[in-house]
Amino acid sequence: MAIPGPFSWTNTLTLTPTPFTSAQLTKLRGAVQGFDQMGVALVDIGNTTNMAYALNFTKTAFAASLPKIVAMYAAFYLQDRLKAIKPFLGAASLAQIEAKLRQEWGPAIKATVPRRAGDFPDITAIFASTNFDFKASFKKDLNGMMKKSDNWAAGSCIHRIGYDYINGALIHGGFYSTTDKSGFWLAGDYIPDDHKSNREGARIPGMGTSQAASAKAAALLLVNLARDELISAEASQGMKDVMSEAYSWVRYQMERTHPEATVYGKLGLMKGKHGSTHDCAIVKHNNAHYVVIALFGGYIDLEPLFIELDIIAQQLFSVRKILELGLSLFSVRG
Repeated sequence: MAIPGPFSWTNTLTLTPTPFTSAQLTKLRGAVQGFDQMGVALVDIGNTTNMAYALNFTKTAFAASLPKIVAMYAAFYLQDRLKAIKPFLGAASLAQIEAKLRQEWGPAIKATVPRRAGDFPDITAIFASTNFDFKASFKKDLNGMMKKSDNWAAGSCIHRIGYDYINGALIHGGFYSTTDKSGFWLAGDYIPDDHKSNREGARIPGMGTSQAASAKAAALLLVNLARDELISAEASQGMKDVMSEAYSWVRYQMERTHPEATVYGKLGLMKGKHGSTHDCAIVKHNNAHYVVIALFGGYIDLEPLFIELDIIAQQLFSVRKILELGLSLFSVRG
């Protein structure tokens, strides 16, 4: 009996954002320097519609630690996939499963990923048993990578999942386009280049960074997560647990502005001469529920930008509620 392939879930959402209005742009430009160069997305989370604004939606570039989010995504993707194919694995041990899958999945991964590192998920180091619960050590690193943005924990997670599986899950899932070379791509482990444990992946030809993101890819990933549809409801909840209380300027600002807010975020920060600032989050409070992405800022304070974006998000939320009320009244009368 053939074992199903390494990838199954894929994004089915389509986001069609409109440009920010002139009045909105004036305020957003006033909030941060260099706004016009940033990749920004703001998406209202609705049950059937996702009203959105965006700027430089598909621009893809270095995003510091923010792409650690895709290592988390790939970990839960792998877990979900193994649980789904468990009936095909019989009574095999984890070591036997890994050996078998290297043989069975290798060609599919090779066909999916245009540039490969030649690695493979270390299943015996990731999972505690053939029920495919994460090992305590892996879960600790997963939490460290996401909650504290710890670079050593990130490297440990990335090495165990493998670059080829991470980028294969991104391509199959719809978060990287091989056609226009845009979206998330991960080929760096965040461990210093001069350290003996550093192990880089394979960059896409023409891409100048090993830690790439776009506002579009990040928005699609987080909108799916906000709707509990990123891979599966169980996987979505697991990812939210890992992202709770994570370092995020969005979270810090929203918790001050809206004490009742729930925020799942992930920041990226690069200091120095060529420093940059990035953040992404799901935000939910009494007057809004949205995804916000802000990439490619200079080494600047993004919190004033999130205040302005939150005001716009509240307006979108109000418009959606009015539309939903109108539709419900129309349905009752019909």
